[in-house]
Formats: sequence, C-alpha cells, structure tokens
Amino acid sequence: MCDLVDAPPSFETRVWRTMPNTTKQQLMRRLFNIFL
Repeated sequence: MCDLVDAPPSFETRVWRTMPNTTKQQLMRRLFNIFL
C-alpha cells in the first residue's frame, strides 16, 4: 500500500509492513474519516 522506500526502516514502518492488509485498510479508513 503506502511503502516509504526512501525513509529509513524505523519501528513504525516495520510494524506497518508486518501488519495484515485488513488492518491497514481499517487504519486508512479511520484516517480518511478523521480528515474528511
């Protein structure tokens, strides 16, 4: 989905990559609901 290639592999990116796609979609929906 949103892979930060240029950024260094920090803790957040490692956790993000290990998360399943369903969890990513739920988090993205929450972010969209907050910003929209």
